Amino acid sequence: MDGLMPLDFHMIKTYGKFICGVDEVGMGPLAGPVCACAFILDLSKFEHVNKNAFINDSKKLTKIRRGEAFPWIVTAGWVGLGYVKVTEINRIGNINRCGYIARERAYAAVVRKFGSQPSAIVSDFFHIAAPVSCEAVAKADSKSFIVACASIVAKVVRDKYMVKRSKFHPHYGWERNMGYGTKEHIKNIRCFGQMGSHRHYMIHNQVEGGWGALGAR
Repeated sequence: MDGLMPLDFHMIKTYGKFICGVDEVGMGPLAGPVCACAFILDLSKFEHVNKNAFINDSKKLTKIRRGEAFPWIVTAGWVGLGYVKVTEINRIGNINRCGYIARERAYAAVVRKFGSQPSAIVSDFFHIAAPVSCEAVAKADSKSFIVACASIVAKVVRDKYMVKRSKFHPHYGWERNMGYGTKEHIKNIRCFGQMGSHRHYMIHNQVEGGWGALGAR
């Protein structure tokens, strides 16, 4: 099975063939939701079409490569998505906690689609609370084909959302920076203030001087 990595073989050999990979994106931006994906690979489909897919950690792929991989991934197994919206992020005020919630929601979603618990879970760094074994591995999105698939789906879905939001608030360049704290984004927050899609507590806490006085529109 060309394409699977040693971590994938370890998980399959140890726990069984229905391994769920979990990863999230959007922990660091100043705007937009956290999005997580849980993905269970169907090995029978993998055998036939994996050589046509470009699978790696989403951060190491270009937008074009992610777009080419996405359609194959969503038909090669079971996909569950989990979100934490900006309103929740601002209310909770802890992005790490929001990451846990997004991953838990993604896992619950894929279990519903799959119809039962998977054989086990492999996640990128963070443990997933579940009634099956979970191996939390640092940089798993670079060490596991299955986690890389989850990473790509989460990235593509979140990026599409930010592009749509950019049409309502074009000043911030979200279609280019996806809500991250680029110079352009920070400059325009200073000029135009914060919108409802901004993570107000993160802007206030992380940017020198804090911008709480700018308020939200």
